[in-house]
Amino acid sequence: MSVSVSVVQVSTLVVAEHEGGFVKPSSLSALAAAEAIAKDNKVSVLLGGSGPALHKAADHAACCHPLVSEVLCSRLAPPCSVH
Repeated sequence: MSVSVSVVQVSTLVVAEHEGGFVKPSSLSALAAAEAIAKDNKVSVLLGGSGPALHKAADHAACCHPLVSEVLCSRLAPPCSVH
C-alpha cells in the first residue's frame, strides 16, 4: 500500500476585538504572536460587528501587520430582546 503525503500551507486565524473603528491593543498583541508563529504563512483576522466602525476596524487590521493577508468580517445580528 502506498500513502501520498502532501504539505499544505495553512493560515493562522486571529479573532480580534475592535472598538471605535480600531483593533484593540490586546488583539494587536495576538496579531504579533500570530506573526511570530506563522513565519511565512499568512494570517487571517476575523472581526465581528456592523456599521462603519466594523469597516474602519477592518481597514485598520489590514494595514497593521504585513503578514495579514485577509480580513474576514462577520456581521452580527441585532441582539434579541427577551421579555
